[in-house]
Amino acid sequence: MPARLSLGMTIALIIAILILVPITIGVFFIGIIVMMLEAIISLGLLALMVAPISSSTIDPSILNVITTAILVVVTWWYAHQIEKRAQMDRNREEMDLLIAPLYANSQGWAKTFIFMKGVPAYAISKDPTMIQHTQFWDSIQRHKYLAPDYLRSAIDEYLRNKTPTVDDRTRGEDYERVEADLFSAIARRYEELSKMI
Repeated sequence: MPARLSLGMTIALIIAILILVPITIGVFFIGIIVMMLEAIISLGLLALMVAPISSSTIDPSILNVITTAILVVVTWWYAHQIEKRAQMDRNREEMDLLIAPLYANSQGWAKTFIFMKGVPAYAISKDPTMIQHTQFWDSIQRHKYLAPDYLRSAIDEYLRNKTPTVDDRTRGEDYERVEADLFSAIARRYEELSKMI
């Protein structure tokens, strides 16, 4: 007498299909091959759920083990993809909000007033360079939590060596050392993130 799938097995197969379909939709970056494989697995599981199983062909407990194994693998893969996407999003956020502004302003003409020991003008002035300088360093302070420890400590050390004196362009040994360390840390992290993104 042919045996039908048990209620538990039917529920497990439905859950497998419900998991596979959102994976296909949610993780479209993997490509058409993965979608085809998931469709084949989904259709195979659906066929197993609908078709009667005779006791001489497949033992239902083996089918339970196979279905559970498939669910474990698919769940692990999905979690791994989510983790990779979260790390990529974090790397992009760090690049956009912290590293790119630091790197761009450590090169060229902006370096002269962004990376100066003092400030370009009085805080109450409407001078555009002062506003840009203040907004830049406020943004760096706000987003430095995204940086790795070596860059965060280089930023903190640099900021400790800055002064609130207007147009202070003096460059002592300590200031030049921490500035060089900061530029080195910025370049290092820029290269790291460029390879990851």
